[in-house]
Amino acid sequence: MYLTIRLFNLLVMQTLDTAYAALADPTRRAILARLALGEATVGEIAEPFPISGPAISRHLKVLEEADLIARTRRGQQLVCRLNPEGLRNAQEWLDYYRAFWTGAFDRLDEHLERNPVRQPLNPEASTPKPTTPTSPTKEKK
Repeated sequence: MYLTIRLFNLLVMQTLDTAYAALADPTRRAILARLALGEATVGEIAEPFPISGPAISRHLKVLEEADLIARTRRGQQLVCRLNPEGLRNAQEWLDYYRAFWTGAFDRLDEHLERNPVRQPLNPEASTPKPTTPTSPTKEKK
């Protein structure tokens, strides 16, 4: 059972790594934003970008390998659309850690309310004063 869970977690983490690596590129994020409006052909996706067709194809391949988009052939055209399942996996991971950290900070707030930090009455009294080296004085004869 331990090995099964470990392998599952490894697979999930690799999927997340691939998805977040794909999302790290601004061109790929722009492509996803375009596809959020609806499916589009590769030519329609490439139109606003000042990069070559092969470069757009490489970006689309990265997004497809990350399961963030799906490509289908319609006649002579490749049509791309968002794959909500790929985005859902990344969002679920974020949601889990958002809940974790929110709970941790809430518990910290409760702890600090129950156990307030005691401030000294005279803050200067509790702060050690810096010492400066003194030079030995010579007595005059």
